[in-house]
Amino acid sequence: YVTLCESAFGGVVAGMSPERMALLDPGLIETARRGMMTSAAVARQAELERIQLIQAFVGFFNEYDLLLTPCVPIAPFLAGHGVNTPDLEKYPEWYDWTPYTWVFNAAKLPAASCPWGLDAGGLPQAVQLAAAHFREDFVLRASAALEAKAPVVRPDHVLS
Repeated sequence: YVTLCESAFGGVVAGMSPERMALLDPGLIETARRGMMTSAAVARQAELERIQLIQAFVGFFNEYDLLLTPCVPIAPFLAGHGVNTPDLEKYPEWYDWTPYTWVFNAAKLPAASCPWGLDAGGLPQAVQLAAAHFREDFVLRASAALEAKAPVVRPDHVLS
């Protein structure tokens, strides 16, 4: 997925004027730079792996209507410029702490995040629903049902 994203960003940024590029986030520019350096053979291999992932999900969704997962396996962390990961040693890149989300993007599946209470530290947490290709209706109906059973709880404090 990283190879596919970097290559796609590289293709978009390669055609931009220097003035437009100056408006981009430095991290995005670095991602695009890596994408522009990706060989066609490496990009094609990544696409073949994506096809295998899609085939596995097609098989899964032939048996099941929905898949429920956590959104992320970690607690929320402070947002801000330059923050890509809560722990550089444990999660060097964003995709290391988002294994349940990018996989659905890679497979081009409909998915939704649903609030699911607060963690032990009082911070919001969420679950994620995914369904087969073109079954956004399943995801949206199930998301509405989850939200009706577990309404959004807001933390009583604000992080600074």
